[in-house]
Parts: sequence; structure tokens; C-alpha cells
Amino acid sequence: MFFRKQKSVGNDNRPVPAQPTFIGADTRFDGNIDTDGELHIEGEVRGSVRAGVCIIATSGIVEGEVIAGDVIVHGRVDGPLRATHVHLQPGATVEGDITSETIAIETGARLSGAVWQSARDHQPRQRAALGYGESSHLFSDSLWSSQEDDPMRPLKAVKPRAANGSRG
Repeated sequence: MFFRKQKSVGNDNRPVPAQPTFIGADTRFDGNIDTDGELHIEGEVRGSVRAGVCIIATSGIVEGEVIAGDVIVHGRVDGPLRATHVHLQPGATVEGDITSETIAIETGARLSGAVWQSARDHQPRQRAALGYGESSHLFSDSLWSSQEDDPMRPLKAVKPRAANGSRG
């Protein structure tokens, strides 16, 4: 065994965990952010945010779409929010639709929008396929007319027939 290399002490070949990314309280960021890691927003972001984990601090503001595995909101989000899990803390404000597998809304949090429960991988296609584009169209008849065989369509109100053919 003349050519065998010695393995370095302490090398276990595990990837080094990435450090979280911070948007400071005195920072305003205009543009899109895309990271697989953890993102802490203490300042203001105008644009879309994609992250593995997104934590919006009490002073944090996001004006745009937030897509992440987990989202914890202490501050404000103006736009749609899509995640596997969403947690709205006391004092949080979200103005936009939320699509997630699970959601926790603490007392004191404000939500102005619809909440959709859906699997993360299927949600954008499924929601579009079912016609769930705009929440203002949720109760319109035209939304459901083209989806006769859709198992998710609401039941139609049907007036029962009187028994024995008599008019009632």
C-alpha cells in the first residue's frame, strides 16, 4: 500500500452549513432575491423573494411575492406568499393570498387575503387549472361553468321536487 493517501483529520466530507443572509434594518433593496439558504429581512425589499427559509423581522417589509420552504412573518408582506409552512407572529401584517401546506396565525397578526391549502409542488399548476386566479372571482358563476366534471366545483342549489307529483 505505497500509494494510499492519508485522510485529513476532521474531514468528514459534510458540506459546511451556509450562513444566513441578512437585509439590515437600514437597507432598502429593489430587485429579486433568490437563495436556497436562510434569509432574514429587517429592512425593506421591493421585488420577489425566493428562499429556503425566509424570516421577516418586526421592522421588515416585503413588497412583492415571497416563495420559500418556511416563512415566519413578524413584520409586513404586501403580496402573495407561497410556502410549505407559514407562521404569522403577533404584529405581523400580510396583504395578499397565502398558499401553503400548513399555516399558523398567532393572535394579533393581520391577514387580508385568501388562504389556500395545497401541496408545494402542485400548487401553481393546480390553482391555475381550477381557475383560482383572482379571489374576486371565487363566487362568480362563470368560474365554474367551464368545469362541469371538476370535483372541486361547488354544489348547485337544487329545489326538491314535491312527492307524488303534487305541486307545492
